[in-house]
Amino acid sequence: MGDLDGDGDLDLVTGSYDAGLLTERGNEYIVGNARRGIFFFENDSAQSGARHFRMTALAAEAQTLAILFPDLDADGRPDILAGNDFNMPDMAWVRTDAGWKEASDLLVAMTHSTMSYDQADVDNDGYFEIFAADMKPYPGEMMGGWAPIMDSMMVGMVQAHVAADPQIMENVLLVRGDDGRYWNQAPDWGIDGTGWTWSSKFGDLNLDGYVDLYTVNGMIEERLFAHLPDHELVEENQAFRNEEGLSFEPMPGWKLDSANSGRGMVMADLDGDGDIDIVVNNLRGPARLFENQLCRGGKPLLVDLRWPGSANPFAIGAQLRLVTDQSAQLRDLRVGSGYLSGDAPQAHFAIPAGATVQTLEITWPDGARSTVAAPAGNTRLTITRAQSPDE
Repeated sequence: MGDLDGDGDLDLVTGSYDAGLLTERGNEYIVGNARRGIFFFENDSAQSGARHFRMTALAAEAQTLAILFPDLDADGRPDILAGNDFNMPDMAWVRTDAGWKEASDLLVAMTHSTMSYDQADVDNDGYFEIFAADMKPYPGEMMGGWAPIMDSMMVGMVQAHVAADPQIMENVLLVRGDDGRYWNQAPDWGIDGTGWTWSSKFGDLNLDGYVDLYTVNGMIEERLFAHLPDHELVEENQAFRNEEGLSFEPMPGWKLDSANSGRGMVMADLDGDGDIDIVVNNLRGPARLFENQLCRGGKPLLVDLRWPGSANPFAIGAQLRLVTDQSAQLRDLRVGSGYLSGDAPQAHFAIPAGATVQTLEITWPDGARSTVAAPAGNTRLTITRAQSPDE
């Protein structure tokens, strides 16, 4: 959900997973099912008060496992990005005055089997990059479990491949180029292979002013992994430290390398000390909580937004920019990312050691802007929007 039309309430985008529903429901799902595919549900309660959603069909078929609302055409409005499994390419739409326009050609590369999305400003240049997770062994991983499945999957890809096919079987880090299209830089950043990855999220785990990356991995399937004990591809989750906006470095020393077949994951300050903790939901096992005890490189700042009188009281979709004398950090508020995972509706920043805060800039979901001067001396701020634009 997100405020895609900027009217102060939350709209909805849904994507069906046709393969799973076909397995569960058979021909009943294929014949006469008008609700499969990707749909935009516009919430018009802000205007009419009727709490009614108007449905627009965007695609007739889908294998969607992830949805994100990036600003793909840099017009200041959120767009729609849907990540699909299997040979079905990911899909994108940008908002125009006439409605939604298909824009998948903006993606020069995309994952073959998109498991999750997240976006963050990884180099603090003022623009979001988009990370999409797929399946590719990580460096140093034992290949015995992967070999049979890789052989069969590559045969299928060769048969489906065409010259213009943008799908690749590895993670992609999409960076907007001067031509307005998104190019893959995951190999340059060292994050093209992180295992059979599900949820993947950015967060400044060590409080140095740059967002790090964490991915949860593993796969269990009776047919694909019949050659492995309990049909399970056992992999370690992968943590990466952001090397000051230049690359990502694997960090096994952070002790986030659980091998419990993770699926969902959330990052949030769960114990109130200002740094980011992590909860991972595992298949065939209990969830695990990782309390952050890394050496702190800077000071945390957590920001909650409140929009009284709005149908979007937590300002989901807002963007926040913390400016210091060393850099500027960009964050956004959303309710979900990754694979089957939510997000805390809170912005987390780190003020690097020795840095001085200058301003905190807020762009609200309707485009209004606020500036808070030098919010120093605080670990947590709650900023409430005035009822009147003159206040």
